[in-house]
Amino acid sequence: MAVASLKPGDTIVCHLKEGRIVSSYAAFDDSQDFQIIATDPSGYYLYIPDHIFVAGTIKIDSYTARSLGIRPQFIDCNMFYIEGTRIVSVRSQLDGCLCARCNEFFPMAEPNQEDGTMLCFLCRTYRWR
Repeated sequence: MAVASLKPGDTIVCHLKEGRIVSSYAAFDDSQDFQIIATDPSGYYLYIPDHIFVAGTIKIDSYTARSLGIRPQFIDCNMFYIEGTRIVSVRSQLDGCLCARCNEFFPMAEPNQEDGTMLCFLCRTYRWR
């Protein structure tokens, strides 16, 4: 699965075995849906709800959220990093974009910057926003 095809807000399915996210080809004992909250060139950062146990999760602090571009609503929540080979399937993909500056989601929006990101009208018009 191409890393560039998924973005924050998309929901994926991963297999778990004994509390660990395993490769999509490995034996498993549970299957769970996870939301992608950030991406990088090698993989994805997943939001892990409190009711699901995944070994090796990391608590999101404000510095981590800022540096990875994670929305502030996920501060003090758990996250886990995976590579694309651990994705079993894609449950849903958002049709639209997040504004790179204010992190608001705009349905049906497309990237409007040279780097492939989108800036909403208010952030483009009012630079201090």
